[in-house]
Amino acid sequence: MRPTLILLSDAATKAVILKRLTAAGEYRQEPVFDHLTADGASFGVDPTDAVLDEYTADVLERALPGVWAHAVMIEYGVREEVRPLVLAVTDGLDGVLDTNHGPYLRFGDLPASGWLARLGQPGRDDITGDPLAVFDEPPEEPGDPVIWPRWTGYGESDEATERSRRAVLDELRRELLPTHPLFGRIAGIDAFHAASDDVLARLDDGTLVVVHPTWSGRPEPYEHCPSFVVLGAHSDAARRLRKYEGWTR
Repeated sequence: MRPTLILLSDAATKAVILKRLTAAGEYRQEPVFDHLTADGASFGVDPTDAVLDEYTADVLERALPGVWAHAVMIEYGVREEVRPLVLAVTDGLDGVLDTNHGPYLRFGDLPASGWLARLGQPGRDDITGDPLAVFDEPPEEPGDPVIWPRWTGYGESDEATERSRRAVLDELRRELLPTHPLFGRIAGIDAFHAASDDVLARLDDGTLVVVHPTWSGRPEPYEHCPSFVVLGAHSDAARRLRKYEGWTR
């Protein structure tokens, strides 16, 4: 399964987004996901609003106050490919991007957003456009790692967790080509994010990275797939979790 993102907006804005998507390249309607090929990249498009069933009314109200929400879901290969498409179809419009990785970002903030930065680059201190405060913040204790509560397995060593770590590590080793920047470097899996299927991985030098496995069970043909974000180590990793991905503010 490839990663997805959701564009949330009102009905009129959704109509403009869909018009721009169909004009962005070769667009073909399909029974499940429509198919778009643009600039050599392949995307799946779900224009049906079905994904709204996964949201609570409270979350939608905080993301789009006073608006009857509509959605367009886009399935993509790597973040670097989807960046120009998202910027093009949301340009000048009002709405919210749900990255499926934590932050909810206003369309107007996307050009400066760290989430749409080039793959593998850590968050920059000069990023503007803070993520929307859709999620509650976890408590912070001085010196403790800052891990979003939806991450599971952090610091745990029970048999089931260890089996999950080994299974994910084996999956990543199957997916990574020798040309991938993380090939041969993942030393272990520290935590899992059930909502997005991301994993917090530890490299051979102690650096922490967030990796989005494709769960395909085979080598991925793209150089930067599975996609990943470098967090750094220790306090740097915690800071970048807060600032770059928006799991905390």
